[in-house]
Amino acid sequence: MLLPLFWLIGCVGTPTKYDTEQTKVYDDDQDGYTVEQGDCNDNDPTTWPGSTEVCDGLDNNCDGSTDEGVQSLFYTDRDDDGFGDPDSSTAACQAPSGTTTNNRDCDDADRDSYPSAPELCDEIDNDCDGAIDEDGQVRAFADTDGDGYGDPALPYVGCALPTGYVLDDEDCNDADVAVFPGATEICNQLDDDCDSEIDEPGAIGESAWYADVDGDTFGDATTGLTTCDAPAGYVTNNLDCDDTSADVSPDDTERCNGIDDDCNGQTDDNPSDIQHWYLDRDSDGYGDDGTVVEDCNPVPSYISVGGDCDDLDATRSPGLTDLCNGQDEDCSGYADDSGSCPCDVTWDGPSTYMLCTTLRTWSDARSDCQSYGYDLVAVEDAAEDLFLESAVATYAIADAWWWSGYTDGLVEGSFGWTSGGSSYTNWNSGEPNNLYDNEDCTVLFFSNHWNDWNCSNTTTYICEY
Repeated sequence: MLLPLFWLIGCVGTPTKYDTEQTKVYDDDQDGYTVEQGDCNDNDPTTWPGSTEVCDGLDNNCDGSTDEGVQSLFYTDRDDDGFGDPDSSTAACQAPSGTTTNNRDCDDADRDSYPSAPELCDEIDNDCDGAIDEDGQVRAFADTDGDGYGDPALPYVGCALPTGYVLDDEDCNDADVAVFPGATEICNQLDDDCDSEIDEPGAIGESAWYADVDGDTFGDATTGLTTCDAPAGYVTNNLDCDDTSADVSPDDTERCNGIDDDCNGQTDDNPSDIQHWYLDRDSDGYGDDGTVVEDCNPVPSYISVGGDCDDLDATRSPGLTDLCNGQDEDCSGYADDSGSCPCDVTWDGPSTYMLCTTLRTWSDARSDCQSYGYDLVAVEDAAEDLFLESAVATYAIADAWWWSGYTDGLVEGSFGWTSGGSSYTNWNSGEPNNLYDNEDCTVLFFSNHWNDWNCSNTTTYICEY
């Protein structure tokens, strides 16, 4: 019984049309390829020559290689940070344990180093960008003057902020603590606030300046501007009342010209060249100094020349020449000083004297004096006596006696001055003695005293006006 069954089983698997060699043409997996045709796995309908290789651990295209060209590279991720070591890779269909699909880890032994990791200041390229500490470093600048603003020319790059450094780099003068961005600009020829402008408008300490077009150092109040430094042609004051004329300013002198030269708001007030006008009552061309008025313009009945010593007498004025008459016609202050008298003239106080050296009798001498409006001298006091004595002492006339107007010709023994006068006398000792009962006239300076003398005698004489 066993034999027939075995035989039966054996018959089932035995081809009916082909022999054993012929069984090789069968396509068991019905993929269109037999073993003889290169099917490397006739039990797998996805495997045949030319089949698409897939990553499944099989030689799908029967080229003798498994998973060629379809495997993925997986990179070792030792530090388990999700980023692999580019120098350690494995080709596989599935990621082996401890691998990853990217190869961007720059240090696969450091879990804190990987692309996009925070860059720390630790001398390590934490974010794998090829730069070390580029984000974690501090860029600072020296703050030498301690004003909180750094010098851009003195940078520092490091992990920690050193003492004396700040993060700001906007100080334009790190040697001056008062100079920094935002500082108050003052008038000092410096860029205090670091805005690249020096003493710009609005700086503390600005001055007002005014145009001085005429160059007289006084400015026009209508042209003011405010700056630190004087613009060309500007001054600090605005007191000029006419900036087109250098002759008009507060320092100028007022003149008679119808202009307010000294800028005091008044015209021709107390001008330096004001005219003095003198009243000329006698119309002799010379005015009375005592009636002067000041005006820039002529005043009716007044003239510009003064000096008239008698403005009621047209025969007396500085333009005339003295006559010999005891008068001061030329207003010099001295009578008969023009040399027109026949004798030398001298003066003492209000008196004018002629010292006549021509020898005359007393009466002739008096007539000569009277012909010029004089009379023989009358000595009022000792001072006048001494003056006359000194005046005649200059004449080289030996034993000169000088007739005076002292006589007793009217009443014997009663002397008096012909022109009136005082009772002063200066008789020589024993005089008057009326010698020979014929001495009625008086001579001066006989031994420095007076002497009565015969009126018919001749001698020098003194006239007085």
